[in-house]
Amino acid sequence: LLSLAESHSAAKNFGVTDGTEVLIYGSGPMGMALSLFCGLRGGHVTQIDKIQERLEMSKRIAKTEHVINSSVEDVDAVLSGKKFDVAIDIGGFTDIIYEASRHVKPGGKVGSMGVLRSNDLLVDTSRLQDNTSLHMLNFPYGEYAIMDETIALIEAGKVNPKDFYSHVLPYEKIDEAVKLTLSKQALKVILDFDA
Repeated sequence: LLSLAESHSAAKNFGVTDGTEVLIYGSGPMGMALSLFCGLRGGHVTQIDKIQERLEMSKRIAKTEHVINSSVEDVDAVLSGKKFDVAIDIGGFTDIIYEASRHVKPGGKVGSMGVLRSNDLLVDTSRLQDNTSLHMLNFPYGEYAIMDETIALIEAGKVNPKDFYSHVLPYEKIDEAVKLTLSKQALKVILDFDA
């Protein structure tokens, strides 16, 4: 529930409203949830990832309008000059931030959701497209304030928390949970302390 509220608050913090054109890099559980909440706020989402199965899940669960598999497709060729109001890096890489800035409209926003990798912490703003805003959301902001609205969307059947995890394991199998997550065999693992 907290992860869903974090993604919901991010969509709000990045300014997604009705008609906003959004480009999201990453379709793991948080990226897929972000796509869902951007769509629920009226945004039109294109999502990029290297794992086709996750992109297909995002289309099915989050109703993501367009997906690009960057492991087999040339992103620039597929986008064919299309520009977005907001482009969001969910993976935590400065190279994605720089690439994203090339795909926003003049005055557009590049969002960074999540913590940058420990060996990739410096953002060289000279590599950003001119007239671009950079919105760093290293830690969630407003996730508790939007919790009731998130719960209401769940109760209304617009969000199903079960769509955002793939495994439930007893706490004693935490090593297996970590391996499944790191190898991307699991979307997200829930640990059961009562098993």
